[in-house]
Amino acid sequence: MYKRQFLAMVFGRWGAALAVLLVGLLAAAVPSLTGRFLLRARLPFNRIETVESLTWSWPYGALGLGVGALGGLALGALVGWLDRWSATPWAALLAAGGGALGAAEAGLRPGELRLRMSPGQGVAQSLRSGITVMTRVMMLAGVLLGLAVSAAMLIAGRTIIVAAAPWMVWLLTYLGLGFALAFGLLAYLQHARLRRVLHDRGHIAEEYPAFLNQTAERNLLRKVGGGYTFVHALLLQYFGKRD
Repeated sequence: MYKRQFLAMVFGRWGAALAVLLVGLLAAAVPSLTGRFLLRARLPFNRIETVESLTWSWPYGALGLGVGALGGLALGALVGWLDRWSATPWAALLAAGGGALGAAEAGLRPGELRLRMSPGQGVAQSLRSGITVMTRVMMLAGVLLGLAVSAAMLIAGRTIIVAAAPWMVWLLTYLGLGFALAFGLLAYLQHARLRRVLHDRGHIAEEYPAFLNQTAERNLLRKVGGGYTFVHALLLQYFGKRD
């Protein structure tokens, strides 16, 4: 009898570990292969797409919260059944994480600035957008996880907080960084890397906005909003023909 119980416990935990491993691999593979965090949040690794403004839709956010929570609850029930010998409240954790993920995925709307007043303004705003999204998603996920785990503690006791704490930290980190990258942080990092590569190859100055401002002061370029244009088309053609 003890041997059967031991085998059941081992296979049950291995099954839960396998399920969690597959979910983790899928979570990493989907952005790498499709260029999207989920359905709408884009992760374009081969081009720079800035996120200069953000809007929020409450109806879509509420719908995403409900759908994500139901999906997380179903997945949590499956993982909990596989890992039924541990005290981890999978249904509560994954329902809360799925709800936060679905709400942010459906409610957030990226956009562009209508008027740029300084060079690099769109990239700088993308950094702010990424940090803002990361903060708000982590706050939403933290509130939902706290409520879900508190409800689970009322049913199963306070001991489950020890098993749930590492997974709460993982979910907060995964959701926060994932949405930050999808909503501006990736574009900022890509732009910083591009500028570094171009500078190392000798194509641009290290302080590129200052260089462009100097050319505008010398009437080689004209500053237009957040960009620059050549004063005359002949000057553009001259530089374009140089090696």
